[in-house]
Amino acid sequence: DGSSGSYSWDLTGLPTAKNGGTHFKIKIVSNTFKGRSNIEKHRIVYGILDSELKNGVHALTLNLSDIG
Repeated sequence: DGSSGSYSWDLTGLPTAKNGGTHFKIKIVSNTFKGRSNIEKHRIVYGILDSELKNGVHALTLNLSDIG
């Protein structure tokens, strides 16, 4: 949405998380990514998911793009 507001993630509701899975695919479309490089986009998401990445997420595939 272009804002720098807070984000919240709950991976426990995903089917793979319920079964103890540690591999996730995430698609995010947001104006926040507009004009940013792929590395910058990934850094934003990794910063948001820092706790999950340190506590059980083993593999993460990201599909990130801006709106439009």
